[in-house]
Amino acid sequence: MRQSFFLLVAAASAFQIHHRQVAPRLAVVSSSTKAPQEKITKDLKRKLLQEASTPWRSVRLFFYGAFAFSAGVGLATALAQLAASATHQPGALPLSQSATNVGVDVAVVAACALGYRVDSRAAADVVSEPDKKALSAVEAAERTELLARLRVEVGTDDNRREASLETLRTMAGQSVVVLGGPRAVVDDALTDALIQQKLLARAECVVVPVRVDATASSAPPQRKKIDTAGFVATPAPDDADAWVQYLGDEIATAVAQGEPTAATAGVVIAVRRDGTIARRGVGKPPWRDVINDLQDDDDDDATAAGSTRI
Repeated sequence: MRQSFFLLVAAASAFQIHHRQVAPRLAVVSSSTKAPQEKITKDLKRKLLQEASTPWRSVRLFFYGAFAFSAGVGLATALAQLAASATHQPGALPLSQSATNVGVDVAVVAACALGYRVDSRAAADVVSEPDKKALSAVEAAERTELLARLRVEVGTDDNRREASLETLRTMAGQSVVVLGGPRAVVDDALTDALIQQKLLARAECVVVPVRVDATASSAPPQRKKIDTAGFVATPAPDDADAWVQYLGDEIATAVAQGEPTAATAGVVIAVRRDGTIARRGVGKPPWRDVINDLQDDDDDDATAAGSTRI
């Protein structure tokens, strides 16, 4: 019986180690969906993260407790038998058998304790790491307020004017998609956007490319040919440093939230006409999905996702 307990505990521990998944971090992408969703509470989110990181954790904890209790009772009996064997009491078990029983019971208790400790640590890491690295409500509000004040240049080469993103939203009814990252990544995303420029026009969306290279100066570069597309609004020269700083903060936040490739893959921030953040993501944007998010006027999803109005 004791050997069976030990084998079951070992199998449970092996299952837990083999099937452990990487804990999902706080989602960098915060996009709305067409179907209404219930707001996920903080406690429910923690439980979901724990279950994703350590599947079947509750079942394993139950078996750890049951086996440890059974082995503890057996250990008390085995110690009494060992004492009887050591003193050569009449009817006592052989000393080697009593010692083996004690060893098996101790091993089962130790294995259960180790499994419980590993599972508890994994669950604690899932709870603490995202909470520690997530932006606070105040930081998120400050970040979106800064974005609203940043200015861009719109219009043709002969007639270019500056306007803040808030002005574009409130006065011109425009939604905005900000692309930030290395020059090659931003240019590639803009090239893909050219294919969807009719959809962008119908969605009344402008795209702001912010090219950020680790070794590049924050001074505004020469406008590229692709920047002359009608849906593109380039950062205002006087706000070049502020744009680079803003995108640097967004990239740093994405890295802290479990997206180590953010600096090389680039980031995407999509803002609806009503001022809510429709999407925050890493990598090349799926333009049709982004446009659908921007055209979704249901604020409930954005609120549930923690979006902030600018």
